[in-house]
Amino acid sequence: MTKEKSEYDNLIGEKVEKGDFSLEELTGEKLVDVASENWKDHWKGMPEFEQEHVHYKKITVKFETEADFKKFGETIGQKLTDKTRGIWFPEPEGVRESYLYRWFDEE
Repeated sequence: MTKEKSEYDNLIGEKVEKGDFSLEELTGEKLVDVASENWKDHWKGMPEFEQEHVHYKKITVKFETEADFKKFGETIGQKLTDKTRGIWFPEPEGVRESYLYRWFDEE
């Protein structure tokens, strides 16, 4: 297990006295009170959201028995477990393996 390198590590085990500090005092930066401003001003120049892929149809399938559930998985050729909450049919390529990928920072 690698030890996280950050300023946070320097504070582990240190006792910090409670005080009445503003967020501006702690960060050293002037903060803007966003709640009091018009939200539309923050969205000027932002692109519109465009949904590139919309699925055709979503259905709910219920099973009376575990055997029916297993037979359904075999019939459609997908591995279903008690933790399966949803599937795509047909299953897109690489879906099962995608949970193995993680992003790590070099530092």
